[in-house]
Amino acid sequence: MIYFKIDNNGAWEVVRHRTEHNHSFSPPEQVHHVRSQRGITNEEVQYLVHMKRRGVGVAEAYKCIRVEATSSPALGFSLEDAYNVVARAMRKQFDGCDANTLINIFKQRQANEEDFYWDFEVDLDSSLTSFFWRDKKMKEDYMVFGDLVVHDTTYRTNKYDLICGPFVGMNSHGHNCMFGCGFILNERTCSFEWLFTTFLKSMEGLYPKTFMTDQSFAMNSAIQSVFPGVTHRLCIWHIGENSRAHIRDLRQKDGFMDVFDRVLKKCHTPLEFEYFWNKMTTDFKCNDNAWLNRLYELKYKWSRAYTKDVFSGGILSSQRSESTNNALSHRLHKSNSLYDFYNNFCEVIGGMEKIYTINAYKPFETKFLRGMTHKHELRSEEDRILVYIVWIPGYDYIGNLVTYDISNNNVCCTCKRFEEFGILCRHVLRTYHVHCVEDIPSTYILNCYSRDTKPKPTNESGKPP
Repeated sequence: MIYFKIDNNGAWEVVRHRTEHNHSFSPPEQVHHVRSQRGITNEEVQYLVHMKRRGVGVAEAYKCIRVEATSSPALGFSLEDAYNVVARAMRKQFDGCDANTLINIFKQRQANEEDFYWDFEVDLDSSLTSFFWRDKKMKEDYMVFGDLVVHDTTYRTNKYDLICGPFVGMNSHGHNCMFGCGFILNERTCSFEWLFTTFLKSMEGLYPKTFMTDQSFAMNSAIQSVFPGVTHRLCIWHIGENSRAHIRDLRQKDGFMDVFDRVLKKCHTPLEFEYFWNKMTTDFKCNDNAWLNRLYELKYKWSRAYTKDVFSGGILSSQRSESTNNALSHRLHKSNSLYDFYNNFCEVIGGMEKIYTINAYKPFETKFLRGMTHKHELRSEEDRILVYIVWIPGYDYIGNLVTYDISNNNVCCTCKRFEEFGILCRHVLRTYHVHCVEDIPSTYILNCYSRDTKPKPTNESGKPP
């Protein structure tokens, strides 16, 4: 410690000075973490900002600088410092007039529209950093189709480099529907936590069942914090795109993509997955590639969810109109379907045609017809519970086991396609057809695919019961 005395002339005099410390020093290998020892040059700031504008993340740009510096101690600043300086640089470019205009638009919409919700976040300098909004229709769609939420941060604005984060789902016609949209300044955990918390608040605290995103450690941490207990899955489209960067050499080998796509998209059972996984890693000698291990996280899959929006809602209006037209076209589908042909032989076709929307009925009909080409064999029977193995000759390396309860028509298949897509698989439909089941239990008819959708019930905590 050091103690000074200042006289009337402003001169400083050392009165007391103690050189010993009452705390231990940082070890030499950790000194570069101390704030007083960190610093970032203007050239490094310009490089980070330039890379971010070109679509390279701050973390990746930081790694490049660290490689050039040979080590973190030699670099002189941390990843958190890099995020902070880039955020400050971005805020300097944020036009206050544009921010005020945006907020005025939201205020007008809130005054003129029923149940319009919006919120924003500012930093210590009162600069706008994040904002979110949703309208009444978005909330209504979420209350019906909000079991699955896809959140994609692939897209950015041109002028301010803000990250666009739409919340998207799928309606009963198989079309994308928007649940809300937000913009954040950076991809840090605290930014995602604010956005997810705001989204949840706007939906009266109602949790989704599954939250699907691209691969982001910051986003994953925020999901665990804001959506505890909600299943988090990775988007299969992003996995495929990442493979172009991480395993480019393997993708160019003859036959690799056939096996890779089989592992990624077409394995129905753990045994089948392990077979093709071992085949891929053995034939192409990729056991040491750490990125491929991430495929083990894939249990459920989802295609790319690309949805744009503008503040006025113009594109949303077009999207919603398309869904309405699709509902009307359901009336014309019966004449072009196989309903009349199969109605004389299997009443389940006619029953589901009346329940499902056209976009749900078409894949159901396809799965039913494909099921007719399958072979089946009874493996065991105990207390009216039958276990069949169902397979396609010459295609399935390993058959799927279907467990069927005769007393209540409850069924379970090892392919897990119903758990993934919400429509019964061809193996189950083959089993139902063999036993002449006319009415599919309501348990296997999801509300989101029904022509008469209803909001999902909630308990007091906002979580699905």
